[in-house]
Amino acid sequence: MKNVIQYLVVLIFFLLIGKETYSQCCSAGNPVSGDGQQKSIKKNSLRIYLSFKHSYSDQYYYKNKKEEVALIDNSRFDYSSLQLTYGINKKWNVQTELGYFFDKSQTVYIPEKYVFKGYGIGDLGITAKYQILSLVKPQSELVGSFGLKIPVGKLDEDMNGVVLPISLQPSTGAMKYNLGLYYSILNPSKKLSFYSFLYAEYSSLIQSDFYYYKYGNYYSFSVFGKYKLSNRIYTVLQLREELRDKDKRENDEKIESTGSKVLYAAPQILYNFYENWFLLGQADVPLYKYVNGHQLTNKYSFTFGVHKTLSLQKKSEV
Repeated sequence: MKNVIQYLVVLIFFLLIGKETYSQCCSAGNPVSGDGQQKSIKKNSLRIYLSFKHSYSDQYYYKNKKEEVALIDNSRFDYSSLQLTYGINKKWNVQTELGYFFDKSQTVYIPEKYVFKGYGIGDLGITAKYQILSLVKPQSELVGSFGLKIPVGKLDEDMNGVVLPISLQPSTGAMKYNLGLYYSILNPSKKLSFYSFLYAEYSSLIQSDFYYYKYGNYYSFSVFGKYKLSNRIYTVLQLREELRDKDKRENDEKIESTGSKVLYAAPQILYNFYENWFLLGQADVPLYKYVNGHQLTNKYSFTFGVHKTLSLQKKSEV
């Protein structure tokens, strides 16, 4: 009898969130988890970046105003990813990324406390990067990229026999295609550098036994200022604007409570603890949020990571 009641509670909750509100905070698929560095690396070099990201959301917004909605108490995820970048030659790099959600959950009170949880492998990202321009004076670089994300994870994660909503699935279930443009310039003192990154992503339509869905296009623009405090410590301040179009379902119908504009401040610190090994800590704090309809929005997130660039070039014999 208890299992039957739990089943009904889960079913009713999913029907409610499917019809009345969506979560801008916890879109399906891999979150933004890189350290912002998109510059090219040398031929036969390998850059390894391992990261962990925690995100927490408990604020409902209507347009750009905070509101009280007694539906989802909070939403959160813990995500870890491994990113590998390899220098094919002077101009071309290839990058892969794969991650895992240890926890992707929502807490509700209907009227008792229930936690709905998904977990598993996310999407596989493959990106090719091309160095369009490289100058010595001023030391600067322009890099273009194009890539795709392949839904290798599950899209039918369930709880008590009911398939979880799409926002709690570890994988998007859709092929995604992206373009990027990265520019960096180093100050003559070599203590201060600036870089920017423009990114756009397009999603294919999901047609499965449980979903008929198309994510809206996603765009982001980031600017960074990086300062060398000492031989081992660097500070970075990032401003990032994210834009999401409305999602769609059957008959090309746009879903009202989807799509948003969010401006983030992301302070970061880098510590060079041994040779080319770096530790990273970053916080993402929303400065401004505008959403379509009623949406649960992100309150904060933080990332810890470690990265190193290895040279795989064979040493010449003496």
